[in-house]
Amino acid sequence: MPKAMPIATMEKDALDWLVDSPPHRSAAGPAADVLPARVRHDWERLNRAYAAARDAPRGPRRDERLHEARKSAKRARYAAEAVVPAVGRRAESFARAAKDLQTLLGDHHDSVELRALLRRVSAAAHLDCEDTFTYGRLHAIEQVRAERIEAGLPAAWDRISAARRRRWMR
Repeated sequence: MPKAMPIATMEKDALDWLVDSPPHRSAAGPAADVLPARVRHDWERLNRAYAAARDAPRGPRRDERLHEARKSAKRARYAAEAVVPAVGRRAESFARAAKDLQTLLGDHHDSVELRALLRRVSAAAHLDCEDTFTYGRLHAIEQVRAERIEAGLPAAWDRISAARRRRWMR
């Protein structure tokens, strides 16, 4: 039966392999040429997610889809931020627009979650024969906040989807 190779030897072999054939040698081209297509993939995912949310009727399903769009915006933002050193200010501009959209969508999701919490707490208070008027008022205030956030989404979407912001993705 062969002896097990010591871990130190395996690590040295792995390091030798990495030095002899580093991963960057297998790249398809210069980073500025290859990376934008990777970001474009995340942009396309965001575009589909936002369209699905925008086209959904108001209600829980739309709220879920807006949350999915938020997660896609976050992914597109991080992808763009990662390529800024190779691509430059065009990627940085796109990342800022993605961050703005992500923030709005995150604020909307926070409002959805807060309203759900207020409904649960109000129901429990009602069962305990407590006054629930204030919970209703807080819910209404939060509902107005969510509507204002949603009203700002088209402008944020226009900023991120502007062709000049995406031209670098090829």
